[in-house]
Amino acid sequence: MSNDLGQAPTLTVSNNIRRKARARERRKAAEEAVDARKAGRAKRRRVAISSSLVESGEEGGQEKEDGEVEGEAQENGEEEDDEEDDEEDDKEDDEEDDEEDDEEDDEEDDEEDDKEDDEEENGEEGDGEEENGEEEKKEEQRNALPEPESVEEEKIRSAVAEEDIPMLLSLLKAKVKPSKATTPSGRINYALAIEMVKRAKAVAGAESLQDWQAVLHFWRANGNLGTGITYGLGAIAACSSSSSPSAPSSSQALVQLVPAATDALPSDAESAIQALRLALRAVEGVKVNSFLNAFAYRRLQAHFHQQYRNAERATQQALPRGVRRAAAAKARLFRASYPAFGEIAHPQSHPRCRKEWDNFGRLLEKSGRWDEVGRKLGWGIFGLIPESTIPRVWLERTLTLDLLLVWLDLVKAYNQQAVLAGERLAAWAGSALTGGPIPTNPLQIEGVKQGDLEGYGNKLDLFCEVNREDDDH
Repeated sequence: MSNDLGQAPTLTVSNNIRRKARARERRKAAEEAVDARKAGRAKRRRVAISSSLVESGEEGGQEKEDGEVEGEAQENGEEEDDEEDDEEDDKEDDEEDDEEDDEEDDEEDDEEDDKEDDEEENGEEGDGEEENGEEEKKEEQRNALPEPESVEEEKIRSAVAEEDIPMLLSLLKAKVKPSKATTPSGRINYALAIEMVKRAKAVAGAESLQDWQAVLHFWRANGNLGTGITYGLGAIAACSSSSSPSAPSSSQALVQLVPAATDALPSDAESAIQALRLALRAVEGVKVNSFLNAFAYRRLQAHFHQQYRNAERATQQALPRGVRRAAAAKARLFRASYPAFGEIAHPQSHPRCRKEWDNFGRLLEKSGRWDEVGRKLGWGIFGLIPESTIPRVWLERTLTLDLLLVWLDLVKAYNQQAVLAGERLAAWAGSALTGGPIPTNPLQIEGVKQGDLEGYGNKLDLFCEVNREDDDH
């Protein structure tokens, strides 16, 4: 690469040397031509003077009058010769000037040609330098990745995609506490870092967008009063059979979980088709409900932790000094939450409520993580985390708390569209989940083909309302 990069300056210097050499040769030739012409004129004048002197000596005996006449004639002849010489000199000077002009023009043409050649060479070299510069930049980025600390890490490092290197670098440079997920040197290992990058990119990806598309289509057809936290099979069936789908009654459930006997199935075509439609709506409803329940689970977990922290602050204010306030407040809030253990002073050590106490502690830890997710990325992001790609157990238990915080920072820094889409989603989703109104006009996402959601450009547009009038035009 270094030879190619050094070629352009070398060629430019060579062209300058050749151009200067040609100019010196032309100037030297012009000077020699001028000297030769001057010498020729001087020689002709000497010959003319010698001839006139010889003729004067041979006719010395003639009469004065003839001598004067001849002298005048000689003078006239010399004047004519001088005039002819002057004309020849002028002509030669003109020719010399023309030659010099031609030489200057040739020199200018040569300079222009050399300049064009240099520009072409520099252009080709510039393209090569740009390509080489990009390759060097990529190589520098890859070299900036920490050295692998095992054979497995070496394999992972060599297979990293170029577009993932910036995200990977931010993870590998993060300071975290030593754990099973860290290397002997204390950094996040390559395997987990690659996993964290992949899952950060999956937030608000095609899977979660397709889930919201299905939810909106189902709501448009069946209403949303039977959805959300109290969603059930009975409500789905009732919603399908009711003349007013927005006001279902769970007592009208037509879909049962107990398998029906074969002879109990409808035999006429109309009834069979109606039963099939109800079964289809039930399957679609359960699928929608599964997604919405995951959304509600995350939101309610965060809400519980917020309520606990608020109650903890209020309780600690009433405790006397010298008491371990956090532990005392937790015990008091546990007894308040589980009235059956209200008389136990120290539930953390009592065998009767040990299981419930441990579950209460794990709940606080899990809910605290979802609360952290909501505070960092906005609670609308709960509806854009695909469960199959980012399972709740990964966020709740697999990652240590400091690794979770690092991952949330990664999403916020490198997946800004997901964060902004979550904010737009939160503007109406919370109300719709509890039976409130859904957007009157269709959202952009409802008219996009499922296959086109993969790699969709501006995800914010998907959650914008489409004006019906504009859509008609």
